[in-house]
Amino acid sequence: MAYVRRTDALVALVERKVLNMMDEELARVHRREDIDIGTPLYDDVRVAVEGVLWKPAPELMDKMPKEWCRHEDSMSTSFKIGEGFKSVRYTLDSPTDDPLKLPPNASRWDTIDVEESDMTPLIKEWVTRRLATEVKRDETVDLFGSIGTQLRDYLLSHASLNTALKEMPELEMYIPQDILDKVSAKVVRAKKEKEDVVDKLGIDVDALTRAAVAHRLTMGDS
Repeated sequence: MAYVRRTDALVALVERKVLNMMDEELARVHRREDIDIGTPLYDDVRVAVEGVLWKPAPELMDKMPKEWCRHEDSMSTSFKIGEGFKSVRYTLDSPTDDPLKLPPNASRWDTIDVEESDMTPLIKEWVTRRLATEVKRDETVDLFGSIGTQLRDYLLSHASLNTALKEMPELEMYIPQDILDKVSAKVVRAKKEKEDVVDKLGIDVDALTRAAVAHRLTMGDS
């Protein structure tokens, strides 16, 4: 086994491995569901958002002259269900030829809060799924964040990768293969050089070993 020193570069590689694993997990399992323009969900959400915007005077939405209103092709929205503190934040886009209609005093920089009472069953289903996804994403980020910190602290407590792997073999799953190959490589060069010299000089290793042992025994008896 070859000696491989623990370096800051190695720690960085392990941290990058953890981040890549997290990104792959988020992309594979926890994809966010968007609101596509032209779908029934989009139609419901748009009606709900504009309804919240015009809630103080809904009768004015269709009566107020177009030039008196503001028109935006995107709005920041927030959807909340239940008593929890979590909410789904979403930037709602609209077609450029059919922008969202805002009251004169509204701004595109406002966040429109859509409460459960403003939602249709279709919107509630989407928000519920989205919240579940957000929870899973947070759990995944927390999990790999903890793993990254633990592995960093563990590696920094060792001078060599060899001892780190010996004490925790599971670490191998986070080490690049080329570095693992270095660790597992047999150190044969020094031994071979020694054997070549011994053979070249014709040294009888067994004989000198017996002589040394016998000498120690003799000196011990005298």
